[in-house]
Amino acid sequence: DLAQGAYNGRPQKYSFPHDRLTPEKKKEIETKKHATFHFPNAKDAHGNDASTVYLQPDNAIKTIKEKNWVGREKVYKKGLLTDEKAGYNSYYVTDTPTLSPKTQHTYFATRGSDGVSMDVKKGWSGNNLNDWVNNNGSFTLFNAYLPQAKLANEAMHQKIMDMSVKAPNATMSITGHSLGTMISIQAVANLPQADLAKIDKVVLFQGPDARESINKMSQQAQENLQQLEEQGKIDYYVNAFDIVSMLNRNKKGVDEIGRVHYLLPKTFTTTFDLTYKYGSSHDFGQYQLNPDGTPKEANLKEHGYIFAAGVKVSKLIDKYLGKIMDASGESLAKNSLQFLLSLLSEENRQKIIKEYEKIIHEAKIASQWQGKVSRIQKSLASASGSQKIELRSELAELVAKQAQQAGKEYELLVKNILQEAEDEVQTVSKEIRESAMNI
Repeated sequence: DLAQGAYNGRPQKYSFPHDRLTPEKKKEIETKKHATFHFPNAKDAHGNDASTVYLQPDNAIKTIKEKNWVGREKVYKKGLLTDEKAGYNSYYVTDTPTLSPKTQHTYFATRGSDGVSMDVKKGWSGNNLNDWVNNNGSFTLFNAYLPQAKLANEAMHQKIMDMSVKAPNATMSITGHSLGTMISIQAVANLPQADLAKIDKVVLFQGPDARESINKMSQQAQENLQQLEEQGKIDYYVNAFDIVSMLNRNKKGVDEIGRVHYLLPKTFTTTFDLTYKYGSSHDFGQYQLNPDGTPKEANLKEHGYIFAAGVKVSKLIDKYLGKIMDASGESLAKNSLQFLLSLLSEENRQKIIKEYEKIIHEAKIASQWQGKVSRIQKSLASASGSQKIELRSELAELVAKQAQQAGKEYELLVKNILQEAEDEVQTVSKEIRESAMNI
């Protein structure tokens, strides 16, 4: 709910951005200095009631005048949690109307990517290429420390300092979706080590793995992340059918951050299927929830096809990124915008979509087999002699196909697991060797 609330395009009564607040909530935040949100039956990561929360205002917001990229003077808003020029938006939510000794839980939610646009008339707020070039592009190409993550890092630290004074018993949980996950994990990793005691949970939805970007940062950043992982505080929820979720996953030599949970989606859609009833595979509409509100997860025994599809989508991303980088040379690689345009060119887009859709279709067919088997078994109970022979023949053929596909899936998954195990053994042996040499 909080990760969704950070976006503009969600139902108004659950949306945090100021220009999306209802008139009642705008009045409340201007007079009471908070806006009340009710999420029916919502719970926090520990199962505690979180159905009523309070959005806190960004008291540092100022209006700044500056010439934009075409020389026109435009205005944009900049504060601790907002920077329109940078495309950065985070929201600070608490379990009490104001920060006080009674506050137990606070939440820091960061918005993901806005739709791509270059609206000159709207100035900075209409130019969302800052999301796509300076952040998404820089991360995909260079595993860069994102400009928006640096802003989030400063905001998180300031909020933790405020909590230490006004709400000494409170902790802060962090969440985000898509680009919001990259911003969040990089920002958390770069907090001062003393701040980590105030971090309760980092729960991220449908974002790529950021291990390689963290490995390019300071030793302290890497140690911070390791500490949070060892404490079980980092969870990723990913959709195996989503390109964004599978970016940087299942890569040789890379240990994915935190605990990774594979969602059990409602339908078999790609990231590009934006008009489907439940949205694309990158959308919250694909989530199935358990009675306690937690997302339903796939398991290897019943949903091997989901994990196999995830591996295939990961490999597909790596293949095409590698091809484009090899063909483009250094000049293109240095220009994030030019790279993104190349990646989205009609030729490359059609190639990617064709292979991508095939992966999702194969997963859909595999999921349908079990349902067909169950239906035939029920029909056998009341079938006559000749019908039974026909149904048993159909069942045998179906099970044979299912076994063949399952064999392919498990072969792929076993190879992937063995690769991960080999990587882990190599990492441990390297650490032991370095320790021995130091001694």
